[in-house]
Amino acid sequence: MGGQDVHPFYGSVTNGTAWRFLQLIEQTVTIDLTDYLLPPVDLILGILVWMVSFAQ
Repeated sequence: MGGQDVHPFYGSVTNGTAWRFLQLIEQTVTIDLTDYLLPPVDLILGILVWMVSFAQ
């Protein structure tokens, strides 16, 4: 892309008990097809913390 760094965007969708995570790079979306269920909450919180720390 013209010498510009391309940074991925991360997101998640949830219905309150099941979570899925996504990554967007340019026009390509990657969806993790694993349903992460509550409980346990530690795995989901770990993924969310990773997404935030990667963005900084």
